[in-house]
Amino acid sequence: MTSKAFATWYEKNGGDYNAKRRKRYAENAEYRDKMLAGTRSWRQKVRATKASADEGPIFYSIGEAAKKIGRDIQTIRAWEAKEYIPRTDDGRGYRSYTEGQVTLMTGLAEFLAALSKNSPMFKGSPDYRNQVAEFVQTMRGQWDGNQVCE
Repeated sequence: MTSKAFATWYEKNGGDYNAKRRKRYAENAEYRDKMLAGTRSWRQKVRATKASADEGPIFYSIGEAAKKIGRDIQTIRAWEAKEYIPRTDDGRGYRSYTEGQVTLMTGLAEFLAALSKNSPMFKGSPDYRNQVAEFVQTMRGQWDGNQVCE
């Protein structure tokens, strides 16, 4: 089927086709698992291709980034709300981070953990906030160099 023929067919039948597909996805766990596995393997193939061909940076979703730094998604969102890290956007409304940004977030997580463990000061104290602000300012300067999408 040519692309023009497909476009004509899809214009006429696309709504029904998509409704049937969504229904099957919702009702059939085996089909859903197969589709999700395909998506995961596709992402892995894309990453492997980009990394091997050096076609550009590898991007991580917020969930993948959180997993790499050993924190929850809510932690990354909280850091954005506190302006420790800037909110990144891939143009479709999804958060997307480069490898360098994930590395910087790992450093932020380690810094905050070390600061709270080794410091007797209260987290709300000015001294604590000043140390965090100084670290974040340094990190954000590096972040901008790793900023590919926004």
